[in-house]
Amino acid sequence: LFLPKFHCELNWIEYYWGEGKRFTRDNCRYTIDDLRSTIPQGLSSVKNSTIHAYYHRCIRRIQAYRAGLGYGSLEFGKWTENYKSHRRV
Repeated sequence: LFLPKFHCELNWIEYYWGEGKRFTRDNCRYTIDDLRSTIPQGLSSVKNSTIHAYYHRCIRRIQAYRAGLGYGSLEFGKWTENYKSHRRV
């Protein structure tokens, strides 16, 4: 089983969680009660089709690494849709 020790781009749940956090940041007044109600809304706001796309994105990246392609190489970009950074929106 090929998995680096920790690699957020290979774990679809990181993208799902990031989408939920974005919703929470945009729709929260930053009180504890508001956070308690907004976080579940944020997680449920992510469409199943989006979660499915995140999963397949991670699978393509895993396949690229297994094929021996180096991160940032031209071939890696072709496999993974020209991924630039996990920190860009």
